[in-house]
Amino acid sequence: MKPGIVLCGLLLFAVIAARAQEVARSMEKHPHRTATEAADRLSQKQSRMLSLSGQQSQQIKDINLRYAQQIDSLRTDPQMDHKSKMEKLRSLSTERNSQYKQVLTTDQFKKWNDWQLQHKQTAKEKKPKHP
Repeated sequence: MKPGIVLCGLLLFAVIAARAQEVARSMEKHPHRTATEAADRLSQKQSRMLSLSGQQSQQIKDINLRYAQQIDSLRTDPQMDHKSKMEKLRSLSTERNSQYKQVLTTDQFKKWNDWQLQHKQTAKEKKPKHP
């Protein structure tokens, strides 16, 4: 009986070690971006996707940086629980979208909104379902 328990323990240890290595490799491939890097990346994507003018591009970049900084500080706030953080993120997203609406044309905003909805749907489909 004891060899079976030891074997199960070793097998469990091997699985945990393999998973830890997989997570570490993933972290190396996708390190946490700074707020500035995240805002720049999103702004570049929006500029290409929405064919923004130079002025629009700068305004969107300013909006993205402001919200990326707020989101970054929210994520690192140890005082807030997960539910509160999610509510605040939704609120920030709504505020940001209302500022986008002031900068973008109706067609650009619709295109951006459609992309966001598609992106959320894709993420939801990729999310593992828990029984």
